[in-house]
Amino acid sequence: MSEQRFDIVIAGGGMIGTSLALALAPLGLRIAVVEAVGRQDDSQPSFDDRSTALSRSTQRMFEAMGLWPDIVAASTPIRSIHVSDQGRFGFSHIDADEQGVEALGYVVINRVLGNVLQGALRNAPGINVVCPARIVAVDLGAEQATASIELEDGSRQDLACALLVAADGANSTVREMLGITAQQTSYGQRAVIGNLLPEKPIDNVAYERFTEHGPLAVLPVAEGRAGFVWTVSESDAERVM
Repeated sequence: MSEQRFDIVIAGGGMIGTSLALALAPLGLRIAVVEAVGRQDDSQPSFDDRSTALSRSTQRMFEAMGLWPDIVAASTPIRSIHVSDQGRFGFSHIDADEQGVEALGYVVINRVLGNVLQGALRNAPGINVVCPARIVAVDLGAEQATASIELEDGSRQDLACALLVAADGANSTVREMLGITAQQTSYGQRAVIGNLLPEKPIDNVAYERFTEHGPLAVLPVAEGRAGFVWTVSESDAERVM
């Protein structure tokens, strides 16, 4: 079994792992990103037609990485936010002009954001993307960590590194291999996510409606669409679906 040496090995090439690799790229380190699912694969969970709302702090991070011009060109600005509570009088309204900013945030389709991040990753010096491949074993030594990966053809390879990052999701297998436990608290709720084509223009407004079952968020998306996140009780989720 061959061994390659890196400064950092990142398990997971989704939104978090890719962003981290790009943020570290200017440091001149040797970085490997190990991802199990190909970018164009239908089962790739990170870059689908869900939407992500990018805050001002996230915008500044992408600006520092030099990625913001490409991201903002494919994003929809949130110019005002409307917040209300079901069954209660009144609402709160936050406006970008009143706050003296161009936008309160931006909404981008994950698939589009993935195109920008993956394109930058391919051109970043010092980053080696190993995909499709999965980490099957981890060994922590006194001086280095070694991740054993299995490639698509069934062959195996060892990646030695000074730092191993587990960015392979909430149910991280790398975290489990390292014996790091996680606590989970059930809220008895489920989020139903989808896209809408409203009859009336949403006009760059984001809505948040609090209900007794949980919040409903509606976000402006490109081409006149709206993305929604509808939080419902676990017992009612199947009926809502």
